[in-house]
Amino acid sequence: MGDLNGPVAAIWTDDTRLLVLELGNERLQAFDATGRSLGTLASTERGVDLALGGDGAIYVAESNAHRISVLSKDGRAQRTIGSFGTDGAGLNGPSSVALAADGALHVVDAGSASVKVFSASGRFTGSYGTSGNGRLVGPRAVRFDTEGRAWVADAFAGSVVVYDGEGTYLTRITARTIDGKPGVPYALCPLESGTMYVAVTAAG
Repeated sequence: MGDLNGPVAAIWTDDTRLLVLELGNERLQAFDATGRSLGTLASTERGVDLALGGDGAIYVAESNAHRISVLSKDGRAQRTIGSFGTDGAGLNGPSSVALAADGALHVVDAGSASVKVFSASGRFTGSYGTSGNGRLVGPRAVRFDTEGRAWVADAFAGSVVVYDGEGTYLTRITARTIDGKPGVPYALCPLESGTMYVAVTAAG
């Protein structure tokens, strides 16, 4: 208990627990603020990303199950959002999930190279990143900044694409490594100050 095998996502809860998703063990594990394991909260089917609802609900993007699983604070399964499909509400390898201020879920769907949006109740309401300057090539992650804009790490395009809260394209930023070379963005971390940190690895 407490050992990690392939951790891919982590998030702090309001009660100062650290939740960690593990690919290797296919589970969601909780730790206290000192790093002591509090045990396994839930098993997952290739869980790859986490989001936390205002009510403390835990949202897990499960790539192999093609769904978002919603768990209670203590890890009990409450419901699922989405199922396998290539059109409309269908999900095909979701890789990231983020909650907007209104509770809507924005899900990066790797299979369709788009971001799909579901209402707080789980109803599919649309998608973005499928056309024009905002077309996504190989999106990896989505996060919201303090102004409600959605930032999407488009790994295959080597850029970060920014949309407004409705999914309208705003701008595209080329990802670069610390030495200024083109890079591959794969993770995002927003700060309360409004700054967005982008994890970039070297291209090639």
